[in-house]
Amino acid sequence: MTLPTHQTDCTRHRLTLKETCDEALCAYRRTGVRQDHRCGCTRQRGYVVVAEAATDVIARQQARGVDEPWEREDFLHQVVELQRQRQLEAGGNGTVQIFDRSPLCSLALARYLQQPVSLILTDEIARVVKDKIFEQDVFLLRPLGFVTATAARRISYADSLEFERIHEATYREHGFRLVDIAPGDVPTRATAVESHIQSAL
Repeated sequence: MTLPTHQTDCTRHRLTLKETCDEALCAYRRTGVRQDHRCGCTRQRGYVVVAEAATDVIARQQARGVDEPWEREDFLHQVVELQRQRQLEAGGNGTVQIFDRSPLCSLALARYLQQPVSLILTDEIARVVKDKIFEQDVFLLRPLGFVTATAARRISYADSLEFERIHEATYREHGFRLVDIAPGDVPTRATAVESHIQSAL
């Protein structure tokens, strides 16, 4: 299945790092392209941010009347295809690219939902690991102590902790190092993420 083109090209839109640091997990990569994109926020550098795929897939399906798209057999297939599409479209833009989730998160989701792991997902994980698409360090933003329910997020806090545990195990299993980002407000988390990235450049 080919997914329709996302109306807003999120992979090329430069957001502030602050706008990504309320998410649970993000990966990043260095492109080697020396560019310095400044944003208007004080002490914040603009990075190329590749948006999360699952939320957009859910929103599209719910707009078509599917209340719980994650129960469909093709849900993870759609998420993985969109993740791959966005990663490839990002190309070499920016010195650093930050990814809101990765195919490893899709694997963690499959395990959490107790769904079979498709060949498409297996192949995509093999590709990103073999080609070293992401840096070894992956940011794990620790929970704030509550979950805000949305149309796409219908998980209890207790279940979210189990989901987090599965994420940790999945990334470590594939050779990634988890960088803990402690609970805090968005600017504080953004500073922690940015400091780690800058120290590695």
